[in-house]
Formats: sequence, C-alpha cells, structure tokens
Amino acid sequence: MEGILNHFFENRLKELGIEKHHFTWKKEVVAPSGMIIVPATNEYLYLYDVSPKGAFQIESDTEIVNDDKFYTDSAPYRLFELKGDIVIRNRSEVEQSFSFFRIIPEN
Repeated sequence: MEGILNHFFENRLKELGIEKHHFTWKKEVVAPSGMIIVPATNEYLYLYDVSPKGAFQIESDTEIVNDDKFYTDSAPYRLFELKGDIVIRNRSEVEQSFSFFRIIPEN
C-alpha cells in the first residue's frame, strides 16, 4: 500500500503545483458526542483512519465525509482531501481518534 500512497501524493502535488512540501501525520481526538475545529488553511489533510469505528461527520472547504462514506470508500481506494477549517463531529458515545496524512507546502 505504501507504493500506492506515494504515487497518489506525487501526482496530487503535481496537480496542485506544489514542488516542495513537508509530509507528516496528524492525530485528533474527539470526545464522545463532541466537536472540534482543526485549522488547515495552508496545508492538506487526508483522512486515513478512525478508531474505534463509530458515527462521525467531517466538513471542510473541499469535502464532507461521514462514517458511511469513509468506511465504504476509504484508503487505499480513496483518500479524502480536507483543507480550510475542518469541523469534526463525533456522533458516537465513545472517544474517537482521527488520523490524517498531513502535507504542508513549503515556499
């Protein structure tokens, strides 16, 4: 799967015109029935894992993802590109962790 992801990011960054970037991971934890806002104006986040599985909704400038869409269409078949102020709503009764690939363009 690593080769598939490298190929995806390489192509996507070319499409966005990004030549230099910093690649890392980001994890956000949301309390039961809680909500957080993750600022990602100058970066791209790609959701790749939610643990434990449960109901949620994420809204950003580029995508709206809920648990049905994520569990049906997620990596390695599809990554959800999120940018801007990202609103994460945990609609379950347990704490959830949301894991992202994080790309920060460098000037």
